Amino acid sequence: YPPSASRDLRAVIPILTLSPFAPISLVRSLRYQAAVTRAHTKDEHWYLVSIGVEPSRRGSGLGTALLAPGLAAASADGRPCYLETEKERNLPFYGRHRFEVTVHLEHPTGTAPQVWCMYRPAD
Repeated sequence: YPPSASRDLRAVIPILTLSPFAPISLVRSLRYQAAVTRAHTKDEHWYLVSIGVEPSRRGSGLGTALLAPGLAAASADGRPCYLETEKERNLPFYGRHRFEVTVHLEHPTGTAPQVWCMYRPAD
């Protein structure tokens, strides 16, 4: 972090391709994305982007197993971790791994998922 200009551009391109069909939504989406970017921690950290577990397998330890290598690498580096989740039901799971909510974002129109920004201090 911070992301490169090319990474930012790659994130915005899908939004821009839809702009002719929904120009007002484009402005809202860009503002919301900017809010998520502002909430992102600015210190050096490991950014844990995405994990997922088949719903029928939740509670079986797979999520912890998927998260473990990222947490171990961050610990070895002596760096904190940061992630974002759009599902409130994930908060207790990440809380068990020492993540705390730093920012909770809700789209002003209620038309986009909520985002919980979470931070885990370095070991």
